[in-house]
Amino acid sequence: MAACRSRVYPIVEKEAVSNALAVAFNWIAFAVAVLVIELGVFWRQHSLTVALAGILHQAWCCAINFVIVVAISETTKSFSGDLRPDFLARCQPAPPEGSPPGGRVSNHISDTAVPLSAVHLGDIASCTNPNLDTVRQGRFAFPSGHASNSMSVAWYTVLYLVWSLYLRSDAPYPRRLYWGSSFWGRLVGEVMHALAYGFIVLCLCLSWYIGATRFWDHLHSIADIIGGFVVAVIFTTPFVIKAVGLHTAMRNRIDGDLDSKTAVLAAM
Repeated sequence: MAACRSRVYPIVEKEAVSNALAVAFNWIAFAVAVLVIELGVFWRQHSLTVALAGILHQAWCCAINFVIVVAISETTKSFSGDLRPDFLARCQPAPPEGSPPGGRVSNHISDTAVPLSAVHLGDIASCTNPNLDTVRQGRFAFPSGHASNSMSVAWYTVLYLVWSLYLRSDAPYPRRLYWGSSFWGRLVGEVMHALAYGFIVLCLCLSWYIGATRFWDHLHSIADIIGGFVVAVIFTTPFVIKAVGLHTAMRNRIDGDLDSKTAVLAAM
């Protein structure tokens, strides 16, 4: 018998991190990163028009990616039908027929014995909880929506930072932050390096913490949480690659238009 799902975990009345907060934390980190990079680092390299266009482009792409990951996660939940750790507390099943008197229902139910809709079919036990929505939500364990939603924004932010600070052709990271060869110039560069690394680690740790709270609240297993992270990383990575390519093309187009207008005004 599998022990992890056979134990009766209680229903946590108040979640450690609500879905709204899980999303808000990572969106705030994303907004800070994009505003600092586009307005702080690249504004003077190009123009305010390019900076604002870059901010809007990245926000739009991140939002689309977020919606896609949410849709994939929720669809997968519906098809997988995996049970949450607190499912027995949600279901409040009647003891199976022939069970010893006074025995716990959890002693007769295991992972392999509870397939999708088993309770509704009456194969093992019937739920006595009149709140059917609570019972239904107990079947949406894999993957963790909190984990996938938070990681989709966090991973987008991390890849955007790596691209902006190390791979952008218009302002590579070392050249922009190591001003001169003086001691103070290099010190500033090292501090900026440390802040960038720290912010990247913060984004990932924030998503990890949100996923961990789902385990502590008995709403997901570790496999559910890891599955949510994997879903976010798999679908966000190619999306960011496409987004930064479009960002570069947009920047070059705006710069070209501005240069053309400047040349026309100079010739007048």
